[in-house]
Amino acid sequence: MIDAGGQEHVWEGNPGPSVTVRLHDPSLHWKFLLRPQLYVPEAYMEGALTLEEGTLYDFLELLAVNSFHSASVGLRLSESLAKLSRRIHQYNPVPRATRNVAHHYNLSDQLYELFLDRDRQYSCAYFCTLADDLDTAQLNKRRHIASKLLLLPGQKVLDIGCGWVVLHCLSPENAASRSPG
Repeated sequence: MIDAGGQEHVWEGNPGPSVTVRLHDPSLHWKFLLRPQLYVPEAYMEGALTLEEGTLYDFLELLAVNSFHSASVGLRLSESLAKLSRRIHQYNPVPRATRNVAHHYNLSDQLYELFLDRDRQYSCAYFCTLADDLDTAQLNKRRHIASKLLLLPGQKVLDIGCGWVVLHCLSPENAASRSPG
């Protein structure tokens, strides 16, 4: 490895391909210790880590073989910190969850009219042509779902992607001609 200061470091571990990595950002030195699973791929994608010798496949093989055989103290510590951090960020007691729901859903109809169809469907619409408006595309979606489900008379579909629309279908053909209600 050639660090961001230009100094070369050589490690010999388990058998595998020979790879030379160059770091272009000094912050990677500590980031790789804290969360290598996040920062190594990110650095590669951003060009802050480049391969001087070997291929990307060689590098991935080297990482996989060595991380499997020797989980470093830093890696174990970073995994523990990541789990703790995730638990703290995901902590959502009932009062906070209630506030979050109110913040998201207790909004004016005027806002929802800007980006939802008349039935207030959140889930993805199905645009068959460039001329389809949002209402048509949502109807296309319902038709598509009904035809794939092979619905029988009297069966119902609840679209839990939005929680507001219940699609009543007597048959796939009927779904094509009816708006949910």
